[in-house]
Amino acid sequence: PPRESSVVTTITPTPGGLWEIGAHFHWGYARALFALGPLQAKREGIAPGVGETQWAKTFDAFEDARQSFASGGYHDALTGLEGLGEVEEWRVHFLLGILRLGFSGGLHAIIDLGKAETAFRTAARFAQAHDKTIAIQALTAAAFCALKLSAPARASGYAEAGVRLGESLAELEFLAAQAALQREDHAGGVTRLIHTMT
Repeated sequence: PPRESSVVTTITPTPGGLWEIGAHFHWGYARALFALGPLQAKREGIAPGVGETQWAKTFDAFEDARQSFASGGYHDALTGLEGLGEVEEWRVHFLLGILRLGFSGGLHAIIDLGKAETAFRTAARFAQAHDKTIAIQALTAAAFCALKLSAPARASGYAEAGVRLGESLAELEFLAAQAALQREDHAGGVTRLIHTMT
C-alpha cells in the first residue's frame, strides 16, 4: 500500500472542538479530530522558554509527526509517535488514536481499533488535568472504538467517565445510547437518545 496520501491538505484549527463542529462531524472524517485547536498548538504557545527538557523533546517529536500526518505521511507519523514509548503528553496518544482508528485516504495496514481505543483512553487520562473538554473528546473516540469492537460495557464506562468530567457532548450521549441498546437496556438507551436531542 502507498506510504502517503494527499487527502488531508489544509488544516484549520477548531478551538471549540467537537462542540463547535456539531452536526458536520462524522466518524470517517479524520480532519474533524485532527483539527481540534489544542492538538494544533505549538510548543512555544504552551510552554515558552521551557528549554531542552524531556517534555520539549517529546513535543518536538510530536510536532514532526503532526506535520507528517498533515502532509499525508501517515506511516512516518505512526513510526515517530510509537518511537516515543510511554510518554505523558496527551497529544501523542490522541494522534496515535486517530492513526489507528482509520479514515478515508489513510493506510489500511495501520488500522487497529484495540490500539486506537487504548490510545484515546490514555489521551483522556493525561488530558483531564489540563483540559477536560479534550479528555471528553478522547473518551468519545474511545467509546466509538469500543462499540466497533462489540464491547458496549466499555463504551458505557467511557460515556460515564465523560459525564463526570463536565459538559455533555451529544456524540458521546449518542454512543452511550447505542451501548445501552446493545446491552439490551432499552429504557436506558431511549433515555440517552432523548438526552442527545435536548
